[in-house]
Amino acid sequence: MSNLSSITSATLKQARRASYLKQKQLADKLKMNTATISRYETGKLLPPVDKAAKMADILEIEKDRFMRNHAGDYLSGMVRDYRKFPQIVDIFRETIAILHK
Repeated sequence: MSNLSSITSATLKQARRASYLKQKQLADKLKMNTATISRYETGKLLPPVDKAAKMADILEIEKDRFMRNHAGDYLSGMVRDYRKFPQIVDIFRETIAILHK
């Protein structure tokens, strides 16, 4: 499987390790399973916008930059398929709403 989110996955893994958290501990804080955290960190899965924002808060990642990179990762995977443009618009709306809180 190709890496869907090189920036997001690398940032998450690095920030989690810098916070001295195990994947299980982060998963518990986000109320999800460890396998999902692993998929986020390996780039096999992109977190939904709301989960990405929560992770940024928990891991004390600069939210503005992280959310922009996260949206960019989504775009790079979706832009080849014009049928996904409505999803792209929704992702930008969610990201903008989170950044303006």
